[in-house]
Amino acid sequence: MPSDHKDQATLETGSAAGLFVLLWETLSKIFGTAATATLLARALKRASPSAPGLAELLITTKNFTYEYRLPDAWRASDNANAMAAFDRLLEELIPLLTALTGQVVVRQLARLEAFAAKGSLVTQEPPL
Repeated sequence: MPSDHKDQATLETGSAAGLFVLLWETLSKIFGTAATATLLARALKRASPSAPGLAELLITTKNFTYEYRLPDAWRASDNANAMAAFDRLLEELIPLLTALTGQVVVRQLARLEAFAAKGSLVTQEPPL
């Protein structure tokens, strides 16, 4: 279970933390936690140089349990910097998901109310 799981009920869906939890849980149901952690860690590594707000986001493994720790600033729904960092993470994650599954998973995420309202998931064709 993610380290922030106990706080899930208090997270606002409109916050970067709420969106990350929704993303983690949805991808974990599809791929499992190991693959989810791997995909998000890869996206995080690619996005971090251009998004300082990702510096405190940690994805770790402890005794074969995959966990994440979110920056405290991500819990506020009005934090534009946190949302920009989350959006940057998504920008790097979408091509990875598209390369693995085509449009299937990206479309599934885009159908979730929180992501549909945000309009942050843009489908892309996989690279050849």
